[in-house]
Amino acid sequence: MLRRHRDGRVGQFRVAADVSSRHRDAEIEIAQSVLGGDVSEHVMGIARPAAAVIVATAAVVTRAVTGEDVNVVLFSGQQSTAHVLGLTSVGMLVVIAVAKTIAYTVSLGGGFRGGMVFPAVFLGVVVATALSLLVTGSSVSALCAAGIAASVAAVLRLPFTAVLLALLLCAAAGLAVTTPAIIGAVVGVLFRVVADARLHRDSPSAAKEPTPA
Repeated sequence: MLRRHRDGRVGQFRVAADVSSRHRDAEIEIAQSVLGGDVSEHVMGIARPAAAVIVATAAVVTRAVTGEDVNVVLFSGQQSTAHVLGLTSVGMLVVIAVAKTIAYTVSLGGGFRGGMVFPAVFLGVVVATALSLLVTGSSVSALCAAGIAASVAAVLRLPFTAVLLALLLCAAAGLAVTTPAIIGAVVGVLFRVVADARLHRDSPSAAKEPTPA
């Protein structure tokens, strides 16, 4: 009985280690797709202290430029999404989007543990809010649904899940945001496919592969 219990615990640890390894591989793929092959190789080797300094610098610079709290860059963005929707400066939103993208990819490359979905959702909302200010008469809800679906689909490569999450988060807008969410998911998946193809083409391992006769 004791041996069976010990074997069960060992099996649980192996499963947990396998899940953690797959999660880490997904994080690396995302950082590589966003930054590109050559740049991402340097990011993958960043030590956690260096990654922490880069993320903190992005947060401090964002606060100095926009006056916004550092939490919009440092954390997942779940608590800051509603605040971002109320911003009326395109410049501030662009600064936040750039800083958040840097913090997101460097955190993944530096090995920090955390969710991959909510930062992507936050970035989708930031971009959607900026577009709503640029395009007169556009629907903020529709753009947010499209932005959320696009960002989540690009990160997870799961368009159906991305559409479902976008509709859930924009449920107050009703079914009118369904089409924008679907379009956003398609765009996000296509972006990820192109980014992965570019990464594979530029990777050293791909260059060493012999071409068929």
